[in-house]
Amino acid sequence: MAELGSLSAAGREFGLSPSAASSRLSNLEKELGTQLVARTTRRTGLTEAGQVFLNHAAAAVGELEQAKALIDAAEDTPRGLLRISSNVFLDASISCPIWRNTGSSIRMCVWRSI
Repeated sequence: MAELGSLSAAGREFGLSPSAASSRLSNLEKELGTQLVARTTRRTGLTEAGQVFLNHAAAAVGELEQAKALIDAAEDTPRGLLRISSNVFLDASISCPIWRNTGSSIRMCVWRSI
């Protein structure tokens, strides 16, 4: 509502009717015990409490998004043991940089053909 300028626009953004958006806002205000939005027939705007709540809620959402991004990045990082067997010497300076900083370890076994 604060960014879109009206409660009905905010409701549309989230797929809610204006009455449903108003009802949710009223429920939140009752839960917090304070008015977050000053409503008049001509305009709506955040109260001081509404601005404080918005600032903290935005920071909390930002923290949650950052935590999700860290988890997503960790899940995309290869981990574990990579075993390489070869009958030709494989230079570790070529193969190891690929796995550097992944939390993985490499075990190499070089054998010769008879």
